[in-house]
Amino acid sequence: MGISPGPSYVDVHELVHEITKKVFALAGENVTDAVCVVVGLLKQILLANNFEVEVITHRGKNSLKQAERVSVEDLVMPVPIGVNPAEHLAKEKVITNITFYEKSGMHQVDCPAIIKHISQARYLSPVAY
Repeated sequence: MGISPGPSYVDVHELVHEITKKVFALAGENVTDAVCVVVGLLKQILLANNFEVEVITHRGKNSLKQAERVSVEDLVMPVPIGVNPAEHLAKEKVITNITFYEKSGMHQVDCPAIIKHISQARYLSPVAY
């Protein structure tokens, strides 16, 4: 006799929505005004240690239509860095964190595509102001 698998979710947004509904149901009417759900997905993004989605939903609101904070943590990207042409010859490992703030109900940030675009940059250099 094996362990039956739990529910599966189409995406992280659906998981957050289900968690939010269950928390409000368990908390009751007089206990909480809002629920903050943070879901961390280790190694969801190639070359990153963590991918995290945070959604704050107020009672009576739909969590699928709330603003989200999406973070990619400890992303290691080999990129050419520098101002001088000689510095563009070799790539250096850069570790960075990227945070996206999505508008309510948008959920359109394609993190893997953005990270791929950044990592394929010809070079990164400081901008003088």
